[in-house]
Amino acid sequence: MKKIKIVASCLSAILLMSASIQTSSAAETKNAYKIEVNGKTLNQQMVVAEGADSLSVPIAPIVKATGDSLKWNNNTQTAIIRQKDAVIEILANKSTIKLNGKSVPLATKTMNNVSVPSGEKSSIIDGKLYVPIDTTKTVLGYNVKLIETNKLNLPYAVPSDWVVPQVKSTATDDFQKNRKILEEELGFQEGIWYNPYGQDAYKGLGRVRVGLADGAIANIDFLAWYGDKNQEHVSNTIPYVSRELFRFYLPTEYTKLFAIMDDGYSGKDISKYIDKPFTLDGRKITITENQKNVTVTISKK
Repeated sequence: MKKIKIVASCLSAILLMSASIQTSSAAETKNAYKIEVNGKTLNQQMVVAEGADSLSVPIAPIVKATGDSLKWNNNTQTAIIRQKDAVIEILANKSTIKLNGKSVPLATKTMNNVSVPSGEKSSIIDGKLYVPIDTTKTVLGYNVKLIETNKLNLPYAVPSDWVVPQVKSTATDDFQKNRKILEEELGFQEGIWYNPYGQDAYKGLGRVRVGLADGAIANIDFLAWYGDKNQEHVSNTIPYVSRELFRFYLPTEYTKLFAIMDDGYSGKDISKYIDKPFTLDGRKITITENQKNVTVTISKK
């Protein structure tokens, strides 16, 4: 039975050209959220670490949003937060902090209607200080809420500071306009290549190319689908971005095309879709398997 094959030769070249990214957090999973502080939503998405019992948030952008000051002492690994009536010192990897010089628990939990220390610790994740979200409320006195935007819910481990981009627009019939949108909203190089290493990286490392074909709104070549399922890797961002790319062209039924592609690259039999056009969102979809890439053609309506 015919299946999509992972393009091993291309992928091996990427792995050789890049250093492996090591996991630096004890957190179980990391998801992207918008963070609301004292009723104001921060502009950028933040990566929130999900531990066994609680969520932890990066403290610096939260403090900044309140107008309080934060200074970091690298020698002691301590964040010093100055509020109007308090000075708070948070030492990395500790379960207590200092509030106006007095040691108090970083976080608490309720047992038998009594508040007791939870034992949770602050942590350094990718160079950023994280604290349990309850600390921002009970100790710092901030009103912090999380708004989940796009969960990292695929079996591909990405660098912990990477946030899934979200396409806001829908494809037009103008290829040049679409290029501009893909560049601005999904970070494609010149609106054509998705490069896991960034918009300024060597173009030869681009893994997804969006082009044109007769009668098509997009002719998308996939040179790879992921990097390394066993550890965090920048190329593991490809399926997340591809899902958004499909949503750009197929806003209603994009998940169906994504599932087919992901199944194929996972070794499942998708032969009934290869070189056999099918329709999604009123567009004809054709998947073609080539020697070094897989091409998805999406027709005009």
